[in-house]
Amino acid sequence: MSKLVEKLRQNPIAIAVSAFAAFGGFLYGYDTGTISGIIDMNYFLQTFGYRQSDGTYQLTSQDKSLIVSILSAGTFFGALLGYPAGDFLGRRWGLIVACLIFSIGVSFQVAATALPLFVAGRVVAGLGVGTISCIIPMYQSECAPKWIRGTIVSAYQWFITIGLLVAAIANNGTKDIQSYAC
Repeated sequence: MSKLVEKLRQNPIAIAVSAFAAFGGFLYGYDTGTISGIIDMNYFLQTFGYRQSDGTYQLTSQDKSLIVSILSAGTFFGALLGYPAGDFLGRRWGLIVACLIFSIGVSFQVAATALPLFVAGRVVAGLGVGTISCIIPMYQSECAPKWIRGTIVSAYQWFITIGLLVAAIANNGTKDIQSYAC
């Protein structure tokens, strides 16, 4: 145990920075997980859905499929851009730019009052998430000390799972709230 403590004391900043970068996985997991609950919330359905003859609102299955899956299209292209962006801008600035791209996409989604802008926001957010998903493991593997590198890099995947779990909890906790705030 004392050898482990000594190794931790030798590289605390490198370990902390590498571990903190794993929170990018949380962003990916949470964004992926929340949409399934959001598309069934009443306010979302009233804003983006179609009024049925019985007075309720629904999304078509095509619209649901588009909303959920279009993030993956963005992540595909973001992943293709991730490595060149990480090399050209550097890992840290590449992550900062990717987070800004993600934030712009989320802003589009929040501001949307029509489905096309919401879908565009999902694509832009996906670009950011895809870029992050490429740069973070590179950044972690370059910053983490050799003896803990595998653990640190795998923490990214663990945080994706934690993000999915928190999203499921948030969906369950907000499913019956009748407000635009959810």
